[in-house]
Amino acid sequence: MRRDRPARRSILWLALAALSIVGCGEELPTPAGAEDGFERTVLAELFTAVWCGNCPIAEAALDRLVDEEGIGRLAVIHWHPSFGAGDPLSIPAADERVGFYESLIGQQPGLPVNVFNGALGISQGTRETYGLYRSRFEIEAALRSPVAIAIEPSLAGSQVDALVRVSGFPGCGSLGLDLHLVAVEHHAPNPGRTGPALLSYTARAATAATVEVQGGQSRALSLALPLDPGWKREDLFLVAFVQEPAPAAGRTFREVLQARMVPLVEEGEDFRAFLLSAADTDRGVARNATSALPWRAHNVGTLADTLEIDLPAELQSLPEGWTAALSDEEGGVLALPRREALAPGGMLAGLRLSVTAAESGEASLALCARSIGDPALADTLRFRLTAGDFGFLLASAATEVRAVAGQTARVDFSAANTGTLADSLAFTLPAELNGLPAGWTATLASAQGHALGAAHTLHLPAGGSPATLGLAVTPGGEGEGALAVVARSRYAPEKSDTLRFQVRSRLYAVALSAPAAEVWAVVGRPASIAFSALNRSTRADIVTLDVPAALQSLPSGWRLELAGLDGVPVAVPRSLLIEAGCSHALLALLVTPAGPGSARVRLTAASAGDPRAADTLSLTVRADAYGLDISAPEGTALPLAPGATKLAPLRLANTGTLGDTLVLDLPAALMQLPAGWQADLVTAGGTQLYLP
Repeated sequence: MRRDRPARRSILWLALAALSIVGCGEELPTPAGAEDGFERTVLAELFTAVWCGNCPIAEAALDRLVDEEGIGRLAVIHWHPSFGAGDPLSIPAADERVGFYESLIGQQPGLPVNVFNGALGISQGTRETYGLYRSRFEIEAALRSPVAIAIEPSLAGSQVDALVRVSGFPGCGSLGLDLHLVAVEHHAPNPGRTGPALLSYTARAATAATVEVQGGQSRALSLALPLDPGWKREDLFLVAFVQEPAPAAGRTFREVLQARMVPLVEEGEDFRAFLLSAADTDRGVARNATSALPWRAHNVGTLADTLEIDLPAELQSLPEGWTAALSDEEGGVLALPRREALAPGGMLAGLRLSVTAAESGEASLALCARSIGDPALADTLRFRLTAGDFGFLLASAATEVRAVAGQTARVDFSAANTGTLADSLAFTLPAELNGLPAGWTATLASAQGHALGAAHTLHLPAGGSPATLGLAVTPGGEGEGALAVVARSRYAPEKSDTLRFQVRSRLYAVALSAPAAEVWAVVGRPASIAFSALNRSTRADIVTLDVPAALQSLPSGWRLELAGLDGVPVAVPRSLLIEAGCSHALLALLVTPAGPGSARVRLTAASAGDPRAADTLSLTVRADAYGLDISAPEGTALPLAPGATKLAPLRLANTGTLGDTLVLDLPAALMQLPAGWQADLVTAGGTQLYLP
């Protein structure tokens, strides 16, 4: 981030009515001269969520604006409201800010929404978002402020103490304001599985107070915020801003008059910080056995430190007969309190909590660590334990997998928790237990069919329904093989179970083909479409042909049948014995169109040896019609003078959808001419035509 102040840009005025903007339709203040107040730092409050699809676009646009302007001109807070959706980064203050801006952005706004200086919200996450932010920033930054803010932070163990000084511009009178202090973390890690891995300027903690300031005077308030040891001190910023406690006359929004953003730790400044963590702090332990609980201590500061580690008796809640101790990786008990040195960035991961549960029950444990370099800096890691029994069972309805070479076959199996404690099972396909021919592959699969690889961990609650997994096998050719799935308890490694499967692969394949994919037909006439069915397997097969009604796309009145080459329909489905590598070409599809148009017809073929080996032939049939219309434009009543020749024009029209050749005649049987009369067919020029 660039923290120096860049050159000022010219002000861009924007037609707000044409943008995706949330506001009250009220007139905003216009820029004032430098003599009217202090230079203003703009506050941008972005309401976002890890589950929001368009929010990363808005976050990136605001990041770009901060990088360009620096925190001297732009202060940013990314609020993560809960909205009942379980955002792991939500804090109560984020929900309070949503309520505070309800009249501006709605009770549960469509995210993302970026509120500038409490007066205008821009709801958009597209390519145009940066341009909207840039234009709004220019307008807000041009305004002057009646107050100035300064922040002096100091680290004190697990909290930051901040002296926030608010000064009034000379001659501005008395101001009563709401003062907010927010700690934000840049590049905050996302603990959930949804959304980006790192998130910008995330609100971590917030507090508020009221302040009254006179023009030309200053008021200093001391505010404190708790700091989680896991928040990276070098990525933490403090944002202070003052906001109108009530809307000004003629407005409904509450304007942010001034903001200030400073890093908690200046570049190059050293500090101490550490984090205690464990992969699992709420878990079961085996009754009448000793369980080792792994944990880690990470020095996230810039100074070397020594941690004093202890299990204070007053923080433990152990049933009678239970014991807890600090141990090494081999299980040896260590004396308490214990000191461990950590270099900057160092990790302590070789110690364990050893717990022995004499009887079933529940307990809570607290592991404490304190910095020797800064005794005010401390952290506590709490465990919730439940003692009982571990047990599980693997089962499958079938232990033989029938597969087709080159295709993936699946067999399901279930894992049931038979113990009294929740457990995590580690599933593997050990190579030493499996005998698959070369070129064959096997993997675990989820109940939805997604590949999970050769190893997978599954959590099983106690007393819950059995969980279903699958074994997906893809044979490289014909043959037989053996597979074994092994499951092992995470918390009681001595408990395991093995399922064994036999895999038999055959090669079946069916192919349908036709000379052309598009066929032309004549309305009312059956069109015969020859096709062939090929058995591409290495063994004889019975192939079943069908024309399922659900697959057809036929206009009303059209008829589709399976027929012999003589055109006689045959019943469907039709089964044919086809030798390996041979084809059958003695049948045809018979399509009878009822009118002009097009249809999509489909023929299916399925192998009896493996119903999954199937093929579908899809053809387009286009039907046209012949039509003819003869008319006399001047009518059919011809007045004739005796001895004179009269030409009667005829009009011939092709009313069909096909080109045609017409045969013209004057059949004697249809003539009724008096004796001596003569009728001929002539061209428009009078040339007599031969008939027919």
